[in-house]
Amino acid sequence: MIPRSIGSHDGLYSNFIIAGFPERAEPDLAYVEYGFGSLQIEKEAEVRAASLMFEHLADLALDDNDSRALIEGMIT
Repeated sequence: MIPRSIGSHDGLYSNFIIAGFPERAEPDLAYVEYGFGSLQIEKEAEVRAASLMFEHLADLALDDNDSRALIEGMIT
């Protein structure tokens, strides 16, 4: 979970998934959802950009224990 104290970040505007496949014949892809549709992206450079964004968002996110504490604080 990314806390509000981080402020604005790239993860606020859409959801995305990066899918990798064991067979190299199948390229990795990024699947992006937005307000009124979705895209499946297979271009290697764009998938790499999505991977870098995911890594950046993961760096902003709280660890498991802090995420759990934040969620518990919201429901109590």
